[in-house]
Amino acid sequence: MTSVTPRLLVCATLGIFAGGASCTPSEEPMPPFCGDSVLQEGEACDTGAALSNSEPDACRTDCSQPSCGDGVTDIAQGEVCDDSNSWGGDGCSPSCAADLGNPEQEPNDSVDEAQGIAGGELLTGALPEGDRDCYAVEVSDGGWLSADLVGDGAGSCPEDATLSLFSPAGSLVATGSPQSDSGCAPILPHLNEAARFMAAGTWTLCVDGFLATSVPTYTLSWDVGLDSCSLEGVPVLPADDADSDGITDHCDDDDDGDGVADELDNCPTVPNGPIAPDITTGSSGFIRYWLLAGPYFGNSSEQSCRPSEVPLLGLADDGLVTPRVGEPAGDSLWFAHIDNNRRIDFEYLATDDPPREVYQATWLHSDSNRDLSLALGPDDGTRAWLNGSEVGEVDDCQGTSPDRFRFEVQLLAGWNLLMMKVYDQGGAWGNVVRFKDPDTDTPIADLGISLSPDGPWTDDQGDLDGDGIGDYCDSEPTLPASVSGSGSGSESEG
Repeated sequence: MTSVTPRLLVCATLGIFAGGASCTPSEEPMPPFCGDSVLQEGEACDTGAALSNSEPDACRTDCSQPSCGDGVTDIAQGEVCDDSNSWGGDGCSPSCAADLGNPEQEPNDSVDEAQGIAGGELLTGALPEGDRDCYAVEVSDGGWLSADLVGDGAGSCPEDATLSLFSPAGSLVATGSPQSDSGCAPILPHLNEAARFMAAGTWTLCVDGFLATSVPTYTLSWDVGLDSCSLEGVPVLPADDADSDGITDHCDDDDDGDGVADELDNCPTVPNGPIAPDITTGSSGFIRYWLLAGPYFGNSSEQSCRPSEVPLLGLADDGLVTPRVGEPAGDSLWFAHIDNNRRIDFEYLATDDPPREVYQATWLHSDSNRDLSLALGPDDGTRAWLNGSEVGEVDDCQGTSPDRFRFEVQLLAGWNLLMMKVYDQGGAWGNVVRFKDPDTDTPIADLGISLSPDGPWTDDQGDLDGDGIGDYCDSEPTLPASVSGSGSGSESEG
């Protein structure tokens, strides 16, 4: 309501009574006010009688401009809605634009309560302090998932929001960090291993405020695909590329590059086809390709962790044996063991209490005669033979440690047989083996490796026990009846 200053009647009282003259009325000027149609200092607008708090685009009754949050949809201001609050997820964003996605549905505060979504639909919500919104997404076997958060269409990311991916088992497998260079909180198949070549099932995406802070509005943008092999630009990790051909094993019809298709290969992860693999010790020098025989139980020596003197491989002298995959080794068979780790682990072989022993053997190719250091890290004791001659012995009890024991040896030009007998008194059981330059202590990286006494490794789908598993990946070969129960190596010493 407009206020009016009352008129003041100024009379010369004395003149009235003296001369009979009448009073002369006079009016003081009114001070400026909001609503007088005059724009004054401190006012953003003043339209007089047209001031309104309910009309779109009108100057408000406090002489302020119409604005987002005043409860009136002001078309001229670019608003499409105005619900008087600063939260999204209710159809109207904090910037008075329509929410970009469908509103999230409560309760969806945990993986177990996740809201099911489909078809790549956009979801918009808001997080009060400490809140969480979770969405359940179906993924096909070998599929991929892409997800990120966007703001309300103004081009900025939601403040302090994170996105997390949980596996069908409920484990956290990937997190999109706020304000990433690749998006607002991206989980992308090109960035996250867990978001590609996924297992079939229900995966869960959860939106949280960073450190449980509130998030006024967010929109979840997501998509899934059926075939991760169709993705371009996905990095090929060495661990997922057995034959190092630049094609991840998930998409490679011949994982090991041996010329036999995986579906026909009786050993698809280890090359045992007509194409001989070119295997070397590599930059670290650690030897990961071995033939094993054992375990053997009940043999010991006078010193607690010294390997026994009992020959267990079927000949009077272990050093005279020529190992070959699938062939008898006393009460055992020679079988292949290929390990991705530098430590060769024997614990999985144990079927009885210690003391126990195992043999490991491999062939190494050198281009010339070379004086080298054989560097070992056995748990526990070991005996080592090179080309049939014993070159070193470890009598101590200890855990595996690279290069802990060294023996000076000579590799001959061509193929050399390295064989060891590793004893275990109890606890862990394994070995770490490589060759090093005795002068520079540099690992020897260029030695060829074969698991065959015939030179370069060739096998072409050998399966001596006929169980359908190739000899080079059969960790439990069947012992022939003619060998089983022979009793070789059962005598104890010391």
